[in-house]
Amino acid sequence: MQAPKLTGYTRDHRWYELSADGAAQDITKPDLVELQEVRAKIESGDKSTIYLSAADGLFNRKGNILTLNRKVVLKSSSGFEMHLDEAVVDTSKGEVVSEKPVSVFTQDSTLNADRLEVVKSGEIVRFIGGVVMNLHGQANANQAPADKQ
Repeated sequence: MQAPKLTGYTRDHRWYELSADGAAQDITKPDLVELQEVRAKIESGDKSTIYLSAADGLFNRKGNILTLNRKVVLKSSSGFEMHLDEAVVDTSKGEVVSEKPVSVFTQDSTLNADRLEVVKSGEIVRFIGGVVMNLHGQANANQAPADKQ
């Protein structure tokens, strides 16, 4: 199938749009749909928009599980960007898990972790294992450095 597209609303009434450059289905595995160059737009709980892209994916229609692979990038209109090697999305529960390293970038920070869990449709985001956060703020020129003891 060329340029498949799916739009709708989640159970908590947030809109989404999922598209791909192509999709393929093996007739011996009718519940699995292979996707190439996956893109999505999803309304988040704070009404910002999350843009998702991945080189390829596999959607299990029976389990409502979307597995995204290679070059997975999430960008938010609220200002963060996340890079993952893979992500498993449970579309019915609104949960995301990545067992591979994740990097998050904002205007003034970066965060790296070994694993990611998103639960309750994004209400809770957990970074697990080897978590390192770097803050890139500019020091106030009028502020004296903190005393060291």
